[in-house]
Amino acid sequence: MQEPAAVHGRLGVKKYLFDTILSVLILAATLTIFVYVLIAPILGALLPTYHLSPEQESSLALAQALGLVVASLSAGPVIDVKGSKLALLAGLALVVIALFNRRAQRGRLRRPAC
Repeated sequence: MQEPAAVHGRLGVKKYLFDTILSVLILAATLTIFVYVLIAPILGALLPTYHLSPEQESSLALAQALGLVVASLSAGPVIDVKGSKLALLAGLALVVIALFNRRAQRGRLRRPAC
């Protein structure tokens, strides 16, 4: 028969692991909400400048959400293998490329005056 202290010790470890996992999930959900709170106004401000139909706007929002999911799921293993500095530099490089691409496309997006 097992001693009560040994049983209590295993239950304590399981409870600790459960509490830790629950805390991490709550933190992840909170950070996800913060990301969407930041991105939604940006999309609302930028979409009128592109003169898109409602279907195109919804497709763009869906693509943004899917991209966020793919990036979140793929960033973890990359950070584990290569380190966080490389991930931060890669993210910064992607932002810079997107901004320069936006600047290059700016003239093509304007509609001619009628």
